[in-house]
Amino acid sequence: MDISLEYFKATIKRRKDRKEKYSGKFNWKILRYNIPYEKYNFPKLSEEELYIIKNRIREKIKADNLKNTMLSALIVLVIITVVIIFILKN
Repeated sequence: MDISLEYFKATIKRRKDRKEKYSGKFNWKILRYNIPYEKYNFPKLSEEELYIIKNRIREKIKADNLKNTMLSALIVLVIITVVIIFILKN
């Protein structure tokens, strides 16, 4: 067999595998795409550790929400100030 033909066949196979991996094939028996999912090996946590992690996540969400609220209020305040100054100049 010619080397270029083997290379061509390998390239075609890699493209086909890549396309199947990213697009998945539709399975008509279960009426959905077969998407390969990665299985994660998370450690088992005790109730106490899980509670601590959940509280950390909740605190972070509250801090992010407060930061977003403050930023939004500051932007609205600047816009209102610019509009008032524009109206008073005219």
